This record gives sequence, structure tokens and C-alpha cells, in this order.
Amino acid sequence: MRHVDIISPPAVPASRRPTSAPRVAVVGAGVAGLSAARTLAARGFAVQVFDRGRRPGGRCSTRRTSLGSFDHGAQYFTARDARFIAEIARLRRAGHVAPWPGRVVALEAGAVTGIAPCVRHVAVPTMDAFVEQLAAGQAIHQQTKVAAAHPDERGWLLVAASGAELGRFDGLVLALPPEQALPLVPRRLALREMLRTLASAPCWALLLAFDARLPLAYDGAFVTDAALRWIARDSAKPARGAGERWVAHANPAWSAARLHFDADTVAAQLVDAFWRTTALAPRRPVYRAAHRWALARPDAEPPGTPCEPQLALAACGDWCHGGRIEGAWLSGLEAGEAVAGALRGTVPGRFGARV
Repeated sequence: MRHVDIISPPAVPASRRPTSAPRVAVVGAGVAGLSAARTLAARGFAVQVFDRGRRPGGRCSTRRTSLGSFDHGAQYFTARDARFIAEIARLRRAGHVAPWPGRVVALEAGAVTGIAPCVRHVAVPTMDAFVEQLAAGQAIHQQTKVAAAHPDERGWLLVAASGAELGRFDGLVLALPPEQALPLVPRRLALREMLRTLASAPCWALLLAFDARLPLAYDGAFVTDAALRWIARDSAKPARGAGERWVAHANPAWSAARLHFDADTVAAQLVDAFWRTTALAPRRPVYRAAHRWALARPDAEPPGTPCEPQLALAACGDWCHGGRIEGAWLSGLEAGEAVAGALRGTVPGRFGARV
């Protein structure tokens, strides 16, 4: 990933780095976390991002193989909010985003039952390039799991899973699914009580490559099926290179029932569902794999972006705004603005009272 200050553990605690700017920690380096970090950095704060993964991105991810790439997480993004529309326009001018003109349909039992017209965008040359732009120039501590966050009169003390102190910060943004954010929120806060009511649904993803083009007159489909909810000709997206590569996403209930199955077993079942869904005669793929997203989609009404201003604490993620990339980006923007306002005494925030 280019232009990103990736800091692998052991990292020097951020509190020991001399700076006169207020310090803010962001936990999670997906779209929401990186959007929050950018927002805070643009307002003059010293930001450190901590992420348990090997590289930024969360579900805005791409798997690379010898046969080409697969966007096996987020498939595309739309823009409805004026702020995100402006961001996409900027990225299009810079050549990092392109419209995806693929034909997307509704599909049931192999038959097209409708067309799903919409202006869809993708990052180029792969979906994780969008995250690369968000991460540019940021200090990101990868493979660093934050196990505890302790507030006191001096701010927030973050502690790693190893027990090592990661530093003290004036503000904190939790850019995590509700289940992962909950343990880091102190008791007796309204934010904690809200997070307890939220849940995320899983999703198994299927990756397929073929040695010849499949005779299907569409590039993506919303599926009505016992197993699948979406299929897409991933290689048809702009700048994806040659080949015939497909990604399929299983529906939440099917995925939950097989959450702990091994990937080979799930892949075999999803391949059968793929042929049933497309009504094509089965053929042998040259590549087949399954990937489990355990916390893939919000499974509750979006609550908006919550903040505890008295502690300069905010939470964000796509679960705040309905599960789309745009929602993740907007919630990160709002969380960054809320923490900045709380530290400067200008924003009341979503929550203010202890419960």
C-alpha cells in the first residue's frame, strides 16, 4: 500500500512522541476509522490509528491471485449525501474511482425478474485502492489489538492485548463493529447501553475463476435464493484486467447457520448454489475459494453516529448509517467532527448523560 505510514508492533507509545496538538486515538482502520482520522488530522489533531489486521481496509478488501484480483468484500459504492458526492468527484478527477456501467439485475431461479438501475462506482484498479487513498499519510499501527481503554483525568489510556500500554490520548474514536466496540466502552455510559442492543450479521463470500466467459447477459445480480443474495462478474469492473472472475455473497441466515464450517465445505455448497442461481450447466472453475466475514453487515436499525462528549469518545462504522461504504465514510467524518468539537467544547454530541 503506497504513501501509508504503517507501524508494525512493537510500536513506540504515541504519548511519548513530542507534540503540542491534542492527541486522538482511532481504533479500527476500515473506511470509517480512516475517514475519522483524516477528519481529525485536517483539524490539527495528532492522530494515531490502531488496527488488529495486517493492512488497512476492513471489508473494503481485495484478494490477489495469479488469475487476477477479487473484490471479495464491498462490491461497489453509491453516493447520495452531498459530502460523499464531493469526495467521489475528487477521487474520480484523480483517477482513483470510476463508474461501473455493468448491467445489474434482479434474479430468481435463473430468470431475470427486473433491472436494478443505479449509478455505481468502484475504486480502481481494485476496491482496496479506495482505502489506500484514505490511509495516505496516516500513522497506522497494524497488527495491534486494543484490549482495553481506560478513561481518567488525563484522557484515555489504551492497552494492547499483550498488556503493553499504547499511550494516552485526549480523545478516542472506536471504528469497530458494535460487538468489538462494546468491551472498550466504560460502564454506565449511554453509548455502552446502545451498543448492547446492536448486532452484526455474517456473510460467506465465494470466489470463482473460469477459463472462458460465462454466457450470462448481466454483470451483477441481486439474488432471491436459499443461499445467495448477490453475484457479480468481478472481472467486468473497470481496470480489473483479463479473465472471468465472479464473486458471490451468501445471505445472512445461510451464513449464520454455517458460521463455523470450514471454508472448503462452504465453497462446495456455494458453487452448487451459484449454478442453481444462474441456471447454467455446471463447469469446473480454475479457482475456487470461500472467505468468511463474521461481522459483515449491521443487523439493526442504524442509530446514527454516537458520541459521549464529556469523554471525547465517539463510535462509528457502517452500522451507524445503514451498512454501505458511504455510510461508513460519513459516520467516520461525523465521529471525527464530534470528538474535535468535544475537545474544543463546541459540539454537544449524540449522547451526553451517564445512565
